[in-house]
Amino acid sequence: MKDILLNRDGDLYIGDDGDIAITDSVRQAVKIRLQWFLYEWKFYPDTGVPYFEDILVKNPSIDKIRGILRDEIMSVDDMTRLEYLT
Repeated sequence: MKDILLNRDGDLYIGDDGDIAITDSVRQAVKIRLQWFLYEWKFYPDTGVPYFEDILVKNPSIDKIRGILRDEIMSVDDMTRLEYLT
């Protein structure tokens, strides 16, 4: 999956020559995916992590949270396996 390269702060990476770069980074795609809140993006409202609905609640289920995050991570194109989640 091609995407615009972002720096560590999540801002657009601009090289010394003033150009942007394209990346195939699965790591970046996972990071972006985990930052989306469910219903936040108007073009794909069903995309995102249900933070307010299932994670940031009183007495959350740790197993449910792990499952949600695992499913979200594995939904990224080119993601092949997830060995552990902490």
